[in-house]
Amino acid sequence: MKYKREIERKATSALYGRSEEERAAQGVGGASLREDAEVASERVRQLSSSTEARRVVFQSVAVTGLQLLHSILQRDRQALAAAISLGQREKLENMIGALETLSETLKQSLSQQGAQMLDLCAAADEKNGAATLETDEDSWWFALTEALESIEGGIEQMDSLADGQPEESAPHRLSDLMAEVLRRQHKELLREAQQWIA
Repeated sequence: MKYKREIERKATSALYGRSEEERAAQGVGGASLREDAEVASERVRQLSSSTEARRVVFQSVAVTGLQLLHSILQRDRQALAAAISLGQREKLENMIGALETLSETLKQSLSQQGAQMLDLCAAADEKNGAATLETDEDSWWFALTEALESIEGGIEQMDSLADGQPEESAPHRLSDLMAEVLRRQHKELLREAQQWIA
């Protein structure tokens, strides 16, 4: 079971990203995923009310965040379909609900220009299509590996966007917020995996 071994490797390595204390200092983590999503959504609303939010850089970060959430949600839904326990289903349903809440708030933050960028990106994504889920006994581990890797890619991309902007700017803070939400999701998925590996 190569996918299970990959999950074991991830679970036994250092957790991806910051400690729980660092997350709590940023205002994300320590609460339920849905509560995190509500806090993050409120912060997105605050950032989107700034004058910087109408600029192309902020809109580009918001569009990138929406694209990442769309991709991660696809992988999470595949994992939900492959779940082998009620606990897994409940965890993934909470994760999906949290990301859908954040995604809807991000959409509302888009200007007309941002919405046009999102439409162009969505058209390109549709041409690429979605990955299909394997149907053998590895399907849960395969889906979980795909979901974790999708989140890891999102964290790296949002961290990179944050690093490219002045620290107190709205685009930096939005990128950093998105990365923190994804770190929490990654940690929750790994925690679920560890329960099944043990």
